[in-house]
Amino acid sequence: ITGTAFSILATAGDLTLDASGDVILDADGADVIFKDAGTTFATFTNSSTDLTVDIVGDDLSSADRFTIGSTTAGVGQLNVTGKQTGKALAIFDETGDQNILTASASGATKFVITNAGNVGIGTISPTALLDVAGTASISGQLTL
Repeated sequence: ITGTAFSILATAGDLTLDASGDVILDADGADVIFKDAGTTFATFTNSSTDLTVDIVGDDLSSADRFTIGSTTAGVGQLNVTGKQTGKALAIFDETGDQNILTASASGATKFVITNAGNVGIGTISPTALLDVAGTASISGQLTL
């Protein structure tokens, strides 16, 4: 089908797309929006450099979780489940000059792993392999 806008409406039952190859949704620069009963539950927005996935909902009691590797929704906003032999479950490969991982609460950074491999707790600029800003508590043996 080519030409101007068109609609396919299934008023009862399922609408199934079955192909021996890829199924491609090309919105030509626009968002791809998934709805159920008229309510948006996911939006994929693609700019020239970023893909934004918005799973609708704002609390953990609704189905607003993004889960990879399982058909069971996880408990957090982003859940990665799996079993890997000989490799990590998740790999963060920062090829630029930014931090590898930043953990924040309400916008305030609490934990950071820099691209140099330094870990900062309570600091956004760790200057050693482990840099703790504030009081630390250690249970067990500490070897210096």
